[in-house]
Amino acid sequence: MTIKTILTPILTEASIESSLEAAVVLGRTFEAHVIGHHLRRLPDVAALYGYYAQAPAYMAENIDAYKEASNKRAMELRGLFDEVCVKHGVPIILPEDHKEAKGVSASWRDEEGCWPVDLALAGRVTDLSILPAYQGDGPASHGDVLEALLFESGRPVLVVGEGDFPPAPKTVVIGWDGGLEAARAMKAAMPLIMRARRVIIMSIDEGVWKGPDSVQAVAFLKMHGVDAVADHVARVDDATGKVLIAAAKDRGADLLVAGAYSHSRLREMILGGVTRDLTGQAELPVLLAH
Repeated sequence: MTIKTILTPILTEASIESSLEAAVVLGRTFEAHVIGHHLRRLPDVAALYGYYAQAPAYMAENIDAYKEASNKRAMELRGLFDEVCVKHGVPIILPEDHKEAKGVSASWRDEEGCWPVDLALAGRVTDLSILPAYQGDGPASHGDVLEALLFESGRPVLVVGEGDFPPAPKTVVIGWDGGLEAARAMKAAMPLIMRARRVIIMSIDEGVWKGPDSVQAVAFLKMHGVDAVADHVARVDDATGKVLIAAAKDRGADLLVAGAYSHSRLREMILGGVTRDLTGQAELPVLLAH
């Protein structure tokens, strides 16, 4: 169980400062290859039809300016990507030239495509995607990318904040309710779980299970040589996500593992949900899987 290819969607400067830095750290731990993927959004001509009868003509007149702005933005982000790689001594090479024995490497991918679906499709042939934690002043498209990666890539997503990401988390808390999403998240996190010194299976309102209980989850991990323990916390007034984050912090976790969107996306959008709470905070890295 290991991580050999890490996808880092390059969305903004913040995604380079946090997620790319974390990707480089993890890449060094696992001798992996890091892909900085900048996806240029194709002009949304269909959307213009709702406002301009002359949408095709409008695009024809402005396409050069659009491409110029797109090229400038790509060059700016590529420059920041190169700076991070140089700072950490990471060689920028083609993916096929990566050699494990030489440690972490990186490559830059710049292409036009359908946003955000093509990012998720790229994630299908990687082991892990990394995104920055969503903040209220961040781009609205951040949530779209997170959803696309979780639902369409078939791979886990690590959401990181602004702090330093550890080469190997010392304490991992796994949010557990016995559900399918939690099981997939735990399995996806095994490369990190097996390197941790302390692993806690954390349940909320113990006794309410969607499947195997926390004792069975602990037994599964012990079969893999992980000395895990079960713990639980009672729900008070806060939502599940906030309770889980608080419990993980109280136990000194430097990584939280959880299932994402165990309820429908519509329900989470309307009522707020665990996934939104987990990805909206920047203090604790969270590994999610759906």
